[in-house]
Amino acid sequence: LELSGRAVTVVASVGAGQLRVVAPPDVGLRVDARATLGAVDVLDRTWEGIGPKGRVVEAGREGAGRLVLRLRVGVGQVEVRRAPA
Repeated sequence: LELSGRAVTVVASVGAGQLRVVAPPDVGLRVDARATLGAVDVLDRTWEGIGPKGRVVEAGREGAGRLVLRLRVGVGQVEVRRAPA
């Protein structure tokens, strides 16, 4: 995914199961992830149980752009990690 200095918003949801996002290694990230029941694992930070929510903001490399993720799962797991550099 080439962001070329732009901000891109991705909205994704799954009723049941796993929602996994692998972000580029150098972009800025703003993540808002929720599950009705299950787990939210965002960049090695984990929230579990009923209604877990994870909000994480990380700066990226200058000029690499920003990825804004709005992720939801009903029952299951949301996982966000970075691709290897």
